[in-house]
Amino acid sequence: MNLRSQRSEHMQSASTSSPAPPDHRPRGAAVTRERLLQATHELLLERAGAAPSLSQVCERAQVQTGMVRYCFGNKANMLEALVERIRLGVEADLERLAATDLDPEHQLRRHVEAVVRNFVRFPYGTRLSEQLRSGLDHREEITHVFGDVLIPFYARLDRKSTRLN
Repeated sequence: MNLRSQRSEHMQSASTSSPAPPDHRPRGAAVTRERLLQATHELLLERAGAAPSLSQVCERAQVQTGMVRYCFGNKANMLEALVERIRLGVEADLERLAATDLDPEHQLRRHVEAVVRNFVRFPYGTRLSEQLRSGLDHREEITHVFGDVLIPFYARLDRKSTRLN
């Protein structure tokens, strides 16, 4: 087999091989959205929960202020998205904990440890939730953000404890 045939055969096999797996990394607006949320989180930590200005968030995220409107609509929606991101993390932690084989007492101990850890990680969370609750039309939704996650966990824990006793 000559060099030309080998190259042709290689090109043919390369073109019939399976395509590269899709790249699921965030792109464009998703990256900007994450940068804005991360910048907001950092500034809230630094400012002990006092809401930073839009220009401070955008400067930290290295984006123009118009990107907040593009990604979230307004500052309040951006802050809500940050609370939602925290809520989703708490929900995932609770689901993992509920799936363990630990007895209810140890699950509750781990849960309390996680609550304390989350207060340290997100000391602004309670204050931010209160601010959003008092200033938005959809107070009901924000009021139940964490309750909707915690109540089912506590109910499962209670049922499991009752079965064991």
